[in-house]
Amino acid sequence: MRRPRLATLGVLATVGVGAFAADIAQARDCDRACAQAVSDAAFAAFQAGDPGKVLRGVRVTENGRDIRLADSQLHAITRVRYTRTFIEAAAGAVGVYGAADAAGGPTVYSLRLKLKGDRVIEAETVVTRRSEASLFAPETMAGKPEWDQELAPGRRTPREAMIAAANAYFDGIEAESGANVPAAPTCNRYENGVKTTNRPGGPQEGCKGLGGFSYIERIRDRRVPLIDESRGLIWALVVFDIPGGRYTATVGGKFQQLKREPRSVLIGELFKIEAGQIQDIEVVMRNVPLGASSGWAPPKPPKAKKT
Repeated sequence: MRRPRLATLGVLATVGVGAFAADIAQARDCDRACAQAVSDAAFAAFQAGDPGKVLRGVRVTENGRDIRLADSQLHAITRVRYTRTFIEAAAGAVGVYGAADAAGGPTVYSLRLKLKGDRVIEAETVVTRRSEASLFAPETMAGKPEWDQELAPGRRTPREAMIAAANAYFDGIEAESGANVPAAPTCNRYENGVKTTNRPGGPQEGCKGLGGFSYIERIRDRRVPLIDESRGLIWALVVFDIPGGRYTATVGGKFQQLKREPRSVLIGELFKIEAGQIQDIEVVMRNVPLGASSGWAPPKPPKAKKT
């Protein structure tokens, strides 16, 4: 079977000055085109269930668990319908979102690759189908070419400010308030292809409308493996914990008692940031048992400087 080629539609990088410098040293021999070729080859290896020279000896996780490549749900994909690829060649970092037809039905997936030169050293996947996420509309997922365009220097946001914006958004969900979220009024959020902001008949608050998330107890294990200042893209990988039970929510302007099943949610949240404001958010997510690990340790907090 002919393997589909993944289109390049975005760029990201790593956080931390020290880690960033080390990653540049590791990946200096693999430019953007090289990283794209490695990503294509890695995805083909997943579909074939054969590591070949690309993923031999590489740690691979799927939905938070270590797996053999032949057991990946990406091996069941028969037709790719949509892809978005983010590359930060200097950091050896690649991210992919996609929607596909698979043996078990329509599928939404994300793929994180860590490169050292032109060699993959880490592979992390999240794969979800219709019954495995509360929102699921892969047929609506489509490319946004503007996300791949470089911003004018005056419209770019420093990486520290991009990280702060993403954290402000997650903090806002926990606090049920978007007051401190630097989001443009036109910002929208799409979760597994479903638009969850500014919907007909609902509040027109955009990405600052975070008042309906009382069922999310906390957002943990935050990681930011990919950032690209030049295109205004930052990719955060986190876990939402939802203890479940009954809670009060406003639906159609009326208070209702709703019930949530206990679970955690693996989240890949891609932010488009321009001139310091979040313009749009695209999410890939999958339910897992409450308290489950993402499979990868969150970064250690920086050591306090001695005074």
